[in-house]
Amino acid sequence: MRTITKAAAALTVAGAVVLVPVFTGLMASHDFVTEPAVAKPQRRVELPADWPSSVFHHLSGRTIPMEVSDLEGLIRIVEKTSARFHVNPLMVLAVIHVESGFNPYAISPAGSVGLMQLQVETAREIASRLDVPWTTDEDLFRPELNVLLGTFYLKQLLDRFGDLDLALAAFHSGPSRIEANNLRLGPTSLGYADRVWSAILELQSNSRV
Repeated sequence: MRTITKAAAALTVAGAVVLVPVFTGLMASHDFVTEPAVAKPQRRVELPADWPSSVFHHLSGRTIPMEVSDLEGLIRIVEKTSARFHVNPLMVLAVIHVESGFNPYAISPAGSVGLMQLQVETAREIASRLDVPWTTDEDLFRPELNVLLGTFYLKQLLDRFGDLDLALAAFHSGPSRIEANNLRLGPTSLGYADRVWSAILELQSNSRV
């Protein structure tokens, strides 16, 4: 498993430090990984102060199910929420991209809801921990609430597992499933993590224009 610690994944708010992996290729297997894989080499880069406008310019040029004004608001929400929980904002945007394709009204066959595709039961529990009032399940369609709960959940998983790939897999499949497999990721979980990292790298490259 590729070792990326929670400290490496966290955003340093003042310096906006982000760790970006250099891909060495996907792991292919039909069985769960029984031995750790070689870690991805990493290099430290800094996000420029104007990364929100650069990322907005990049995303607004793509076909996404969101009005331009709503996209601008979403980036502001991600910027504020990621700073609050000390999480890389590009990782949050990458999870949104992979999970819902920026569709705030997305509902998965499994019942996951909104931009970050949260299960209602999980979202209620997180809202309770954050002392956020819960009025109706439909509130999860609101970007500000969905991103708030989803980012906090992602932060909790980073702290819990201490490894970004594990945290991403747990976000996607549930932490109990990852723990039941003794923290060994199969090809589906690794594939999900790699898709998120690909989105992070794309956003990173377009935050420096």
